[in-house]
Amino acid sequence: MYGAAIRHIKFHFHYDKAGNEEIHERGVTTGTQHEFMINHPYEYITSVEGSYTVTQPYNCIVLTSLTFKTSKGRTSSTIGPVTGTKFVLESKGNAIVGFHGQVGSCVDSIGAYYAQVFPSQETSLKVEPKGGKGGVQWDDGSDYEGVTNIHVRCGLEGIQFIKFEYVKAGQTIVGPVHGASGRGMTQTFGINHLENEYLISVEGYYDESTGVIQSLRFITNKKTSDLMGFNEGTKFSLAANGKKIIGFLGFAEKNLNSLGAYFIRIPSTKSVMEGGQTTGRSYDDGGDFDGVRKVYVTFDGTAIWHIKFDYDKAGQVETRQRGGSYVVTQPYGCIVLRSLAFKTSKGRTAPTVGTVTGTKFVHESKGNVIVGFHGRVGSCIDSIGVYYSPLSPLAPPSEKIQGHGGDGGDSWNDGVFQNVKKIYVGQGDVGIAFLMFEYENETSEGLLGKEHGKKMLLGYEEFEFDYPSEYITSIEGCFDKKEGHKIVGFHGKSSAMISQIGVHVIPITE
Repeated sequence: MYGAAIRHIKFHFHYDKAGNEEIHERGVTTGTQHEFMINHPYEYITSVEGSYTVTQPYNCIVLTSLTFKTSKGRTSSTIGPVTGTKFVLESKGNAIVGFHGQVGSCVDSIGAYYAQVFPSQETSLKVEPKGGKGGVQWDDGSDYEGVTNIHVRCGLEGIQFIKFEYVKAGQTIVGPVHGASGRGMTQTFGINHLENEYLISVEGYYDESTGVIQSLRFITNKKTSDLMGFNEGTKFSLAANGKKIIGFLGFAEKNLNSLGAYFIRIPSTKSVMEGGQTTGRSYDDGGDFDGVRKVYVTFDGTAIWHIKFDYDKAGQVETRQRGGSYVVTQPYGCIVLRSLAFKTSKGRTAPTVGTVTGTKFVHESKGNVIVGFHGRVGSCIDSIGVYYSPLSPLAPPSEKIQGHGGDGGDSWNDGVFQNVKKIYVGQGDVGIAFLMFEYENETSEGLLGKEHGKKMLLGYEEFEFDYPSEYITSIEGCFDKKEGHKIVGFHGKSSAMISQIGVHVIPITE
């Protein structure tokens, strides 16, 4: 940039998947240099806004300003004064992959080349199939933008088949049937991708003895399906924080045996900035991180003048910092941040840094996590905004503890639930003859498990727990207490008597 015209422009182009690049530059390198980085291949330019005017005394048209926007919602600072005629280079649903134009003593004009880019071209996360054993492997792939319809057929043995309809380039792609059709009922769950609805997780139960998935429940960012099938067996879930499901894989033959999924990152949402809107230079860390690990804030007695963020990116730390390395000794007549305080999902609040004066603001979005920051910075931090990403409902992983007792009888497994409400114990002549458990499920209703063993004439005793504040942490005579865990399900062996018992446990999070 020189005076009121764009004098020089340089682009770094990536031309293959290995990340090799070519550098093209036009014009004369004089004046102030501005730089805007794009996180290829996960981010691309979607539009360029600018302006041009007639210069004197040469009476030629030159560019006076340029602003770049990306697929991640980031916007560069406006380079140059917005004067003369405004223009926009944009093609909805496409990425800008090249530029053309004319250049003299300044950059006179600019045009763009467009190419179609699908969200599924980002690196997807593959979650291996969960559920029972057996069946023939199938894989619908991950070359989609999302899921729009799910068809599930339930029978007496569990889920008979499943079929998905996907979205690709605005078109519906109907996938094949996985499993086989028998006597039963088909249910359909629709996802309105046109209204920005997407699938974030799947829950279900499977029978360890038959290897068949018994039930499935689908969760989007806007609604939850009914439970399709039987609420019994061992529970499983498919979810990844900040990501949506774009494809499925699994095993099936006469029934659906297991289910896995492909995930990609959900585009983050950019908030408005709070603080000064015109002073200083813009900064934008983007919303392409998995989360924030640490925040460092420096206050000099007058204003926030330095801030540093340690972001999490695929398990690695990436650091961004803004502000000066010197102390501000007097105000400069501009809007600056005076205080900052951060809160976490665990209810922790960091001490407020700075002095709480002036206009207060809050950056918060229910059900979302902050994954990036943007704003403006001059001699101090003038303003701050955030990027939000959805927080998927990840259930704590359960652990199956080996059963204790004898080896006689048939194996049984009630599966994993939220908690245990009641225990029914029947005493026989030589030991425990009968067990039955009532569990708490996702709908806060009591679910009576199957009877194990044989009811005797003596009947049984009933033990009730004050759910949710009371839960089982150990069984004396069989298990030592597993520190920090609670029992959420039982398994074992039985015939006419209970010969063996084991438990499922999850970490205590309350």
